[in-house]
Amino acid sequence: MTEDNYNSHLHEYVTFGLGIHYVLKAIIIQFVALLLTYQFARPLTISVSKPPLFIGIYTAISVIFVVITFLFARNMCKRSISPQMHNLTAVLLSTLLYHLIAAAVVASGYTLLIVAVSGLSQINTLDIFLSLLFTTAFAAILTVGYHDELDDQLPAVEYLEDTVEDWVGNTAWVEKEDNTQAQRDQLNAFEDSCDELNDIFSNARTEAGNVFAEEFDTWVSSFKGHNGQAKELVIKGQKHNKGRNQELRTEHEEFQRIKSRLQDLSTRYD
Repeated sequence: MTEDNYNSHLHEYVTFGLGIHYVLKAIIIQFVALLLTYQFARPLTISVSKPPLFIGIYTAISVIFVVITFLFARNMCKRSISPQMHNLTAVLLSTLLYHLIAAAVVASGYTLLIVAVSGLSQINTLDIFLSLLFTTAFAAILTVGYHDELDDQLPAVEYLEDTVEDWVGNTAWVEKEDNTQAQRDQLNAFEDSCDELNDIFSNARTEAGNVFAEEFDTWVSSFKGHNGQAKELVIKGQKHNKGRNQELRTEHEEFQRIKSRLQDLSTRYD
């Protein structure tokens, strides 16, 4: 395979392959919480004597919740096995989707609690900022909940990054003097790194993560099936056209592509 064939479905930026059922459960819980909470909050928005003060407080708390959602979404993106999710754009998309889900819950609640009963004219400025607070709070709750569900299934960020960096570093075995103990030791370390990555990738949940895991496993199996010289050509490539082995050339190109994708997985975009 010479081209990326990864498909990240939109819902996976929320579920990370865990399943949509958790979203539905969280929406139901949040909707009930909104109904109960607003029964007490609504009278307060009407009787507050200093709306600007509370608007400032609601805005500040909302910003904190947005930051929480962003940080937890970023951690899940960085822990995912999908190369598509290891960039800032994916984190921002994930953060946005969590807030859109929360906003849908709040909007439906407001429609039932206020608009359907009293009309839009009864919604004041404080109500709008309170709804913003509810939206960001629910988004943060949903994100933290998903993170907790995935915590035991996805590798820690540092572990994933360190294992990838070890794998890349161990490719230097081809630079060692041929048929020496040093070369054999580092080749063994490289193959151990392959096995460790395969173990990590067995936890892939997203479609793109599963595709990449299968590609990596296929390449590793082919690599281990070669003798020492062929393994070296797979990593280094064949510099001369004469006698070039097409199979080894293809595997070298696949190695280069996989190496690039692995480096995407270990990219630190702090």
